[in-house]
Amino acid sequence: MRLPGSDKVIVGYDLGKDYAQISCYVTGKEEEITTLSSVAGSQVYTIPLVLSKRQGVNQWFYGSEALRHAEEEEGILVEHLLKLGNRCRLMERLWIRWHY
Repeated sequence: MRLPGSDKVIVGYDLGKDYAQISCYVTGKEEEITTLSSVAGSQVYTIPLVLSKRQGVNQWFYGSEALRHAEEEEGILVEHLLKLGNRCRLMERLWIRWHY
């Protein structure tokens, strides 16, 4: 990502158990780090750390939209993403040790 008048944009992700935040810093500017709002024009900075998959099709949603689809029973909610990611890495390491 490059903005006019800047050399680089540095993007940071804060991942917590339940929420995430995205912040950025534009090099060449004297401004401070900016945390991005998840809703345009508002000050909603946290993004629910969940996914949902719409039933019957290969369509995925994240954050508040994922929660809405799950509440309306249009999608299957996937929670605890960090924990699931750690389990996947563990299973991958075990698989590699077993097969090699």
